[in-house]
Amino acid sequence: MRKTNILRLLLVASVLLSIFSSSVFADYIKKKSGKTIKGVIVENYNDRVIISTYKGEIVILKSEIAELSYDTPEQNLIALADMMFDKELFSSAYVYYQKALEINPNSAEANKKIIFLRQYLGNTETVKKISEVSKMQDIENQRYSIAPTNTKDISNDRNALKEKLGISIRVVPTGALVEFVDRQSIADKCGLSENDIIVAVWGKFIGYMDEAQILNLLLKKQIGEILITVEKNIFIESAILHDTNLKSLFTIKEEGLYAGKEMLTATGQIEKNDMIFSINGKSTRYMSEKDFFDEIKNATGNVSFLIRRDLSLFVT
Repeated sequence: MRKTNILRLLLVASVLLSIFSSSVFADYIKKKSGKTIKGVIVENYNDRVIISTYKGEIVILKSEIAELSYDTPEQNLIALADMMFDKELFSSAYVYYQKALEINPNSAEANKKIIFLRQYLGNTETVKKISEVSKMQDIENQRYSIAPTNTKDISNDRNALKEKLGISIRVVPTGALVEFVDRQSIADKCGLSENDIIVAVWGKFIGYMDEAQILNLLLKKQIGEILITVEKNIFIESAILHDTNLKSLFTIKEEGLYAGKEMLTATGQIEKNDMIFSINGKSTRYMSEKDFFDEIKNATGNVSFLIRRDLSLFVT
């Protein structure tokens, strides 16, 4: 576990410098222009990726990419599984996620999807046929195809979303802003609030998708639940945090900085395993542990946290 930097993006500060002169692993992008870029892919959206390099973050549209590979076999398997999942080729997706979990049983990305697939495949008895899955070629040729913008009338889908989940949304760059939550609806009971931003569905980032694509993801026939990731703005009185052992409130994982088990008791709002995405408007992505704690120690009034939280919406 890294103690001095919050994310696996510790690579970005000093290790990334060595990527270009040694055999240190890195995510790799080859553009159609022939240019190659090495770094750490920190966000993967529907139509673009953000890669962090020693020169800073670079946004690259997927339409410009000829080849992309991650620094570990696990990540490459998850990327292939995600593509199969999006195409609703669930048997193939299941195989890839399982192979990724064999490499890293703690992979949060693979575990999220495998939960759904075990339910779906088990209920349809398809799981019995998984061993027969053999078509694992010709995948990279389709990998970066971008779904065309949907221009059909989506008013019916908007109404269906209100009826099914009890919410209405508005598209923003990072995902879908929740404008309305019907009290006693599925969304309300599961902890979704107005002004939350849905940033992912089943671990798939929805930033830069159009409204029709987002509605399609949320309205797809699900078995039992829909797993979404939301961003919430939470404000905590600095005095509450000053009176606690800060290191007991937070835990550092490979994916980032998370709230620890004592956080809910201390704050009443931030829950265990909430990802701390920013503090006082400053991203924690490249923030050292010391700088993060100094933000809290030096604060007066409220401390602002932008957190990411997984929510399960149980549907019938």
